[in-house]
Amino acid sequence: MSRGAGAAPFGPLPSPFDAVARTYDRRFTQHPLGRTLRAAVWRHLDAAFAPGASVLDLGCGTGADAVHLALRGVDVVAVDASAAMLDVARERIAAAGVADRVRLVHAPIEALRRVGLASGSLDGALANFGSLNAIAPADLPLLGRDLGRCVRGNGAFIAVVMGPLCAWETGWYLARRDPRRAFRRWRRGGVTADLGAGPFTVRYPSVRTLARAAAPSFRLVGAVAVGCVVPPTYAGGWLVERPRLLRWLTALDRQIAHRSLAVAFADHYLARLGRTP
Repeated sequence: MSRGAGAAPFGPLPSPFDAVARTYDRRFTQHPLGRTLRAAVWRHLDAAFAPGASVLDLGCGTGADAVHLALRGVDVVAVDASAAMLDVARERIAAAGVADRVRLVHAPIEALRRVGLASGSLDGALANFGSLNAIAPADLPLLGRDLGRCVRGNGAFIAVVMGPLCAWETGWYLARRDPRRAFRRWRRGGVTADLGAGPFTVRYPSVRTLARAAAPSFRLVGAVAVGCVVPPTYAGGWLVERPRLLRWLTALDRQIAHRSLAVAFADHYLARLGRTP
């Protein structure tokens, strides 16, 4: 596997996420709740991808997952459409001393077929914390087919997605008399968001919708909740000064994560899909 920073195969690619690249880690990755939620995801990544595996990180952002996997001996191809996010990722990778295990590629994940990955060259793939929520519905089946070409038999695809319902989000914004945000996930056609570098559409596919889009290359193995009783970072500032309560809620989240109601009402769900023979 060739490693190091990859050039953009499509020329300049302005991304809505460029505007938040330098603040993302402070607002989420390094936030106590963000660390808690990511640790829950990492348990599943560690179980799915053994040292020596080759894994594709779709929408790698600032590189936290890529570095975590690389430190465990996993080779990572990390793809993101935001050059600014990749700049931060590059710094993180260098600081961790894992540049020999991570290849960065500047490209939209919808154009995976043009990135140049060989057929059957990967042991698995991941798409963490909503990177698939920015994908148009028509592009999800295409992505599934492209992944199916790259991921060899018995490989795993781990997708962490914001689902169509979130109990915390609805309750939080209703309590603040903001029904528009409280029920935004219910809107057909998605929600327009703007992080400061131009608008984009966020969609909230269900587990069933995701599984249908990934077929026939992948089949759904299972789904768990990520952040059901633990609130999203925007709603959990009050927990930062209550570490004992946060630990208790985290333990409860882990206990109920496999229950269907928890999956349905969590901020994110983690879907594990297996490559079909």
